Amino acid sequence: MLSPTQGDTADPSLTITSDASSSTGEDDASEAADDGFPTVDWAYWQGVNPDVIGWITVPGTTINSPIVQAPTDDPDFYLSHDVYGNYNIYGAIYLDAECVEAGLDSRNAVILGHHSGNLEAAPFGVIQEYADETFAAGHATILLQTPEWKRAYEVRFAQIVNGLEPSKRTVFHNDEDFRMWYDAMRVDAAMTLDGTTEPEQAVSLVSCSYYVHPENERTVVVASGSGGDQMVP
Repeated sequence: MLSPTQGDTADPSLTITSDASSSTGEDDASEAADDGFPTVDWAYWQGVNPDVIGWITVPGTTINSPIVQAPTDDPDFYLSHDVYGNYNIYGAIYLDAECVEAGLDSRNAVILGHHSGNLEAAPFGVIQEYADETFAAGHATILLQTPEWKRAYEVRFAQIVNGLEPSKRTVFHNDEDFRMWYDAMRVDAAMTLDGTTEPEQAVSLVSCSYYVHPENERTVVVASGSGGDQMVP
């Protein structure tokens, strides 16, 4: 079960690593259910920080971390604070403040994290690699879970965008508006794995990258569900 060892919260520089055994001292095999989702101690994590709303795992990468909800009164708080609420230059993996109403069920749930050469401290640094089709195809599954459900997503495409130009959307007028946004994003994609799926909901993973606009650039990985929810008993 994913919870840190006793005393972890006393260290403000602590980061959540991708290796479940380093957090529990148990074998990795005991940390994942048969469905591949890690077992999360929700009571512990939400006791540590009530902003913890979910967990994200990308098999084969360092991404295996809690997701916190950014507050609307301080949307950038988790850019410089970790899951414990302590100051940390690596921040945390967090859901955009604009998604607070529907959470991870938002029509486009935007999840952000820092890019860093230290992938243990800032696991979203791997997001920039999704501009490469071979890498993306080999790491296409994204596992999201909350205390209520587990959901498998598949990467559909990745964009490289200028961070100085507004491109984020989380609210849509209707189904047609969402489809128009999704199709336009896919047309402009730097990498496409799936050019036909028309989902009803999407997840966007966002982090800095340095390909086209090195002064201020983001790689945006867009994924959609590959099956129905597994409801947590």
